[in-house]
Amino acid sequence: MKKITVGIVLMTFLAFGASAQEKQDGHHGRHKVKNHREHVTKNLNLSDDQKQQLKTIKESHRKQMAELNKNENINVKEMRDRKAALAKEQKSAFEGILTSEQKAKIQDQRNKSKENRKQMQAKRMEKMKKDLGLTEAQSSKLNTMNETYKTKFESLKKNESLDRTAKKEQFKALHQQHKEELKNMLTQEQVQKLDEMKKDRGGRKNAK
Repeated sequence: MKKITVGIVLMTFLAFGASAQEKQDGHHGRHKVKNHREHVTKNLNLSDDQKQQLKTIKESHRKQMAELNKNENINVKEMRDRKAALAKEQKSAFEGILTSEQKAKIQDQRNKSKENRKQMQAKRMEKMKKDLGLTEAQSSKLNTMNETYKTKFESLKKNESLDRTAKKEQFKALHQQHKEELKNMLTQEQVQKLDEMKKDRGGRKNAK
């Protein structure tokens, strides 16, 4: 019970990048990504020529994806790898039609989004510290654990030598290791408090 509680509730409060990464595989995640891309594109003030080029890129990508989905001679791993490769090609093609100023604007938006995420994580950390009654020593240790986790996560994310399946397994192992470290840091009373938070959160979700 202790392991399950920590795994579900504490990671929800921390909202680490791994959870966000996993959501991208679902419908909700894809919808959010699509809306984000449309928002970014709208703010770039693309010229008519760029809009036409972007339309061509999207159409080409759509056709390639449709053809790939018809292929019944490849396994799930190969399908995922090819889709990832097509997405990478589309991203590269899109960036290829942009001016230096537009690329700089995208980078600026990415930096702002990253800063916003940091601020949100800091607020979650403060809330968790207050709700669970973490000591200063626990808070300090948790901050160190989080930074180590994020560093390893980003390093793994950028590792081009691994295919999607191998990378997914390593993400899973990293995630599990972090949960175990969190579990060992908490007292039994804090774990019980987390269990109460979990039940309360589940009740509010079911009431919607």
